[in-house]
Amino acid sequence: MFKIFGSAFIIACCTYLGVNKIKEMNKRIDGLYEFRAMLIQLRVEIEMKNTPLPYAIKNIGERFNNKCFKSCGEMILKIGGQAAFEKSLRESANQYSFSENEISAIGVLGQGLGRCDLINQLRQIDYCISRIDIALEEAKSELSKKNSIYVSGSVMFGALIVLILL
Repeated sequence: MFKIFGSAFIIACCTYLGVNKIKEMNKRIDGLYEFRAMLIQLRVEIEMKNTPLPYAIKNIGERFNNKCFKSCGEMILKIGGQAAFEKSLRESANQYSFSENEISAIGVLGQGLGRCDLINQLRQIDYCISRIDIALEEAKSELSKKNSIYVSGSVMFGALIVLILL
């Protein structure tokens, strides 16, 4: 009786690990969509409302309740654009489970933050959005490839452990 419950528990735990990995990948994709939407809003805020960059970033962070943009808007005034954005991004990267490629795609924005005129800032935002679009496509294709592998592989791994233990 205990063997049956133990076996079911092992298989359930292994399945949970596979499903959890898929949730993490979906969280990455959702985070990229969120950053893309924030950058589009940032572009509108800078271009249409003529809001200064630090305040525009802070407003977007508050509107989306995003820790990265909120802290970046506050830090830009203290330590400068590039350092503030990189520091904020590194602090919030774990929240979204971003890969290094995705961090660099978003980090492109920080390289020119506050250093150039309005037109070049808008170009920098557009370039960052295009890099995020590429990262989104890569993340989606990775998810579609690995989705069934994680679920079926984790169930099979749990069954293998049960067979070894029995």
